[in-house]
Amino acid sequence: MQAEIVTIGTEFLLDKVVDTTTTYIVEQLTTIGLDLCCKTTVGDDERRITLILQQALARSDVVITSGGLGANVNSVTRQAVAGAVGRELVLDDKLLAQIEAHLTRNGVTVGENNRRQACIPEGAIPIENPVGMAPAFIVETEQGLVISLPGVPRESEYLMKARVMPFLRDRLQLGQVVIEHETPLALPDITWTEAEETSKVPKVTALLGLKLTIPDSGIDVKIPLTKEEVSLGRLDPASGSFPDVDLGNYGGAELGISRHHVNIVRRGSAVFIKDLGSSNGTFLNRKKLKPYLLEALKDGDELHLGKLALRVGFTQQED
Repeated sequence: MQAEIVTIGTEFLLDKVVDTTTTYIVEQLTTIGLDLCCKTTVGDDERRITLILQQALARSDVVITSGGLGANVNSVTRQAVAGAVGRELVLDDKLLAQIEAHLTRNGVTVGENNRRQACIPEGAIPIENPVGMAPAFIVETEQGLVISLPGVPRESEYLMKARVMPFLRDRLQLGQVVIEHETPLALPDITWTEAEETSKVPKVTALLGLKLTIPDSGIDVKIPLTKEEVSLGRLDPASGSFPDVDLGNYGGAELGISRHHVNIVRRGSAVFIKDLGSSNGTFLNRKKLKPYLLEALKDGDELHLGKLALRVGFTQQED
């Protein structure tokens, strides 16, 4: 699972401020096995921030922004995140009350810029900031997570440790991936973390391929296993959606397939499925999958992506 960090603020481009926040975030993320692919620094320009966030979401599961949540007019992270995920900014009353209480304690009158700090993208998870005034938030999208933190090191480090890390552990279940023993790949019961080398997973069967059969028509959707993760969804060039397997060819739009619906994940000789926060859900043997949590696939499994029914099958040979 891949993550990246976007540091926001013209002061960082001019080397007027030493960026200690990113170092702390990286240290925290590596403790749960997230693969950090890159860090981007961008000035206080809404259009550029929006473009960078869209590019980041296209390649990473978790995108963390730092900075740009202050009360001044140059703080445009909220607007940029909203634009990147295609949502409106809405006022959160609880966040506003927290900001008002903080200002009142310090004898300051609430202004319009302060009210703007309480606005977050529609549907986002608000994060109150007990050690400062700039609230944080988390946006769950079909592509992945966007987590926006304030740029003040003391505030961001507190929120990262107290709020964000518990959320990531719970939501992504990074440390508890279980391979079931009844899988046809004949793997024993093993609990492992994504941080472990895949060579530690016993290789019992060499897979030649995976196919998902549409029962109503008998059509096989062939899934290549030549790389670790294969994306399934609906092609939409206008929004930058180019899945490895386009289910739009099988009535995906009418059957509720999201542009970024699931990934098929290969770890050694084991194969998993991971819902990407799809709008209409993913169901494995009639059980709805939790977004971003790996679930093992076995031969004969019933799979539903939205309303598209599929049956799992493997092409394999013995070592």
